Amino acid sequence: MVEAVSACPTSELTANEVDVMRPSAYRLLARRKAGPVFVKAHDAYRVLKDSSPLFPADISRRAVYLVRNPLDVAVSFAAHLGKDIDHAIGLMGVDFSFATDTATVPVQLRQFLGNWSDHVCSWLDQEAIPVTPIRYEDLSESTAEWLEAIAISSGLETTRPALIRAVEAASFNRLQSSEIENDFRERSIAQRGLFFRSGRVNGWRDVLNLRQVEMVLRKHERMMARFGYLDKL
Repeated sequence: MVEAVSACPTSELTANEVDVMRPSAYRLLARRKAGPVFVKAHDAYRVLKDSSPLFPADISRRAVYLVRNPLDVAVSFAAHLGKDIDHAIGLMGVDFSFATDTATVPVQLRQFLGNWSDHVCSWLDQEAIPVTPIRYEDLSESTAEWLEAIAISSGLETTRPALIRAVEAASFNRLQSSEIENDFRERSIAQRGLFFRSGRVNGWRDVLNLRQVEMVLRKHERMMARFGYLDKL
């Protein structure tokens, strides 16, 4: 979609040049669709150097922000990167971006995340776009109820049968089976095994050692407390 508003392929543009064009690309996408457009993003919420927000508020009805315990994120992130746990925890504590390799043509645009706590804060504390924050743990436990809450907060119409069908279609086992049969294009080439590995809540307890837990807490304790992740450590 970025190439629809640029004069050349994204492979010939710098990451900063692409960023400047992304708001226009989102506006074009919104104009082309009759109904709501759903955009999944990994980016932190940020304002670009030209003072325009990466995600324009004038075409953004609502953001749904999915947050997960960073202790579990560390395990999943390490698997995605094909790196060890310490490496993943280290990246979660510094300014980090996806798709920054300039030696090859990336399959995705650069996505700036920042560190884990700053990423969460960037979305929840901005006031331009209404946000519905949802903990992964709550969504896993009461999926249909939270999907209904998302629909209501976003002004979307839905029915209970439709919600149940959506839950069944997106069940972890079904997603895992689909990946085995058809692959999953967002799976990292460095990742060993499946992208949809287990999806367990508190799976970190079987993986992280005390030192690694302390590494995560040292950097993200305040934001973890905000979401109740310290209550049952």
